[in-house]
Amino acid sequence: MTLFWQTHFTPNGWGCKCWIRQISKKEYDRLNKTGKYLTKSPPIHYENWTNKRTGLIERVPKGIHPGWDTNPAFVRQIRELENGNLSNLFIASSTIKEAEKYLIDNDIVGAVDFGNIRDIDLVNDWNKALYETIKEFPELRKNQYFTGSSQVQVQLFRKREIEKLTQKFTAMGLTPDEVTRRVKKYKPRLKKVRGFAQSMAEAGIGGIAFNEAYEKSAAEIVRDVADSGYWAKGSGSMKYVVDHELGHQLDNLLLIRENKDIKRLFRKLKKEKLLKTEVSIYAEENATNIKEFIAESWAEYRNSPIPRGSAKKVGDLIVKQYGDRFR
Repeated sequence: MTLFWQTHFTPNGWGCKCWIRQISKKEYDRLNKTGKYLTKSPPIHYENWTNKRTGLIERVPKGIHPGWDTNPAFVRQIRELENGNLSNLFIASSTIKEAEKYLIDNDIVGAVDFGNIRDIDLVNDWNKALYETIKEFPELRKNQYFTGSSQVQVQLFRKREIEKLTQKFTAMGLTPDEVTRRVKKYKPRLKKVRGFAQSMAEAGIGGIAFNEAYEKSAAEIVRDVADSGYWAKGSGSMKYVVDHELGHQLDNLLLIRENKDIKRLFRKLKKEKLLKTEVSIYAEENATNIKEFIAESWAEYRNSPIPRGSAKKVGDLIVKQYGDRFR
């Protein structure tokens, strides 16, 4: 990490609305060709600041409020290193197989299969966000049976459901041909892959997964969505996507959707048609589903430097309830 990002990582002061998002190597190469973007750290100019209370004079980067010239994640990593907690630091992989093995070796999930996904940058971004959240909220590990490709996860689900149907019809005394016919009839009703990513809670296959169909356009979609306001504030990275899906998992764990204050807040925003402006367009499109409101709010809480009111209420409640129950 360059010195610039150690001092200039947002927010850079009170009321700062700046934000940062990670980009893939493909997007970096595309933007670099335009010649409109800096690829090297600019020089840092310092100025003196006098603390009126103590009289002490400090050197701070120009344009940054005193005390805000830090990078919280970098400081946390340094503390982990100083304390010898190397297991809490994520290490990126160079191949998909290594990335899959890394999650297993570090007990983040029970099984990993990224299917036909071959973008190692995407996989590392996904794994890093998942890794860091499980380390912070270890109780979530109990439902992380699987991560990787949505197509693989759904295939596992369908296979298990077909086996259950086969056992059910066989136990009814039906002939093998009749069992086959009935199972075939039920197949179209079984879960299919939908959306950019998904979260499942079913025992044995529960966890979060990414839709292979969006691999090549993932970086562009995340960027465009961040600019459009379709997702909540702070979107613009794969971490946001992971946090949204894990927001569903935390909701399932803590039953945030049953909290009276959260239900009241959701009904109020829905009634006053404020879901779009106070949360996201996606939350408004799913206005009948409080679960999506919670997931969007949690993702903003985790990714926006200054979460808005709804996101802060949901996020603070999740952190408090998790702490009360498991810490």
